[in-house]
Amino acid sequence: MADTTGHLYPTEKLKCWNEAKEIREDYYIKFRDAHEMGGIRWAGGAWSFDAVPYGLGDDVFPLTGEPYGASIAFKKDFSLRCQEAAEKAGYARDLCSYMRNYWGSIILDEYAFGGPFPKPDFMWQDHICCSHAKWYQVAQELEGGDVPTFFVDVSVGPMTQVTDHKVRYVVNQLKDGIDWLQRTTGRDYDDQQLIDAVYNECRSTSTWAAVCNLNKAIPAPLDEKSMYSLYVLGTLMKSNPKVADFYEKLLVEVQDRVDRGIAAVP
Repeated sequence: MADTTGHLYPTEKLKCWNEAKEIREDYYIKFRDAHEMGGIRWAGGAWSFDAVPYGLGDDVFPLTGEPYGASIAFKKDFSLRCQEAAEKAGYARDLCSYMRNYWGSIILDEYAFGGPFPKPDFMWQDHICCSHAKWYQVAQELEGGDVPTFFVDVSVGPMTQVTDHKVRYVVNQLKDGIDWLQRTTGRDYDDQQLIDAVYNECRSTSTWAAVCNLNKAIPAPLDEKSMYSLYVLGTLMKSNPKVADFYEKLLVEVQDRVDRGIAAVP
C-alpha cells in the first residue's frame, strides 16, 4: 500500500527490488564458484561484447571490472587496502579508482565476495577509453602473465559517423575473437547461443531505455540511487536472459507506478 501520510506524493517500495539484489549476488558467487560447477570464467569491461562468449556455453561466467570496482568501494576498509596495494605496486593514484580497486584485489588475492581472487580462464576486453586499453593488460600481468587475453578496438567514432567499413572493422575482429575463444578454451562454438545472447542483449538494453523514459513522468517513479542500482545489472551480464527477463518485469512495475502516480520520493 502506498504511503501518503504528510507527503506531496504517494510512495511505496519497489516490489522487484530484492530480486535485483539476488541476481547481482548470484552473479558474483557464480563467477567465484565457476570451476566447482564445471564452468569457465572470463574477465573484461562492462562494455565488452559479452554476448560473444555465450557461444561457448551456458556455463561461462563473466566478471566485469567497473561494477566489481564499485562493489569494492562500498566496503571502505577493503577499498582502502586495495588502493594502497595498487599504489605500493607502483600504480599512480590519479588512475581510475575502479581500476585500482580491481588491481588491488588481485594483488591482495582477496575477492570482495569471499575467498581468494578467482583467476579468470581468459580476458575479453574492448578499448573504449585510455584506462580500458591498459586495465586488463596489467590485470593479466598481475595474474602471472599466463591468462589468455583478447582485445577489440572499437575506435570507429560516434554513431553519426559510423560507415559500413567501420562496422566491418569491428565485426572482423569479433570473428577473429570467436576463433581465438575456441582455440583458447578448447570448446566448440554454438552460433545459436550467440544469436540468443544478442537477442537478450537487445531486450535488456531496449527495455532499460524504456524504463528510463518512464522516469520523465511527474512524479518520477524511480530515484537516481535506485536507477544506478538497477542499471548495473545490464553492465554485469546484459546478454543473459535472467537480466533481460528482470528488466521486462521492472518495466511493468514502473509503468504501474506511473499510472498510479507513485513517486520515488514523496
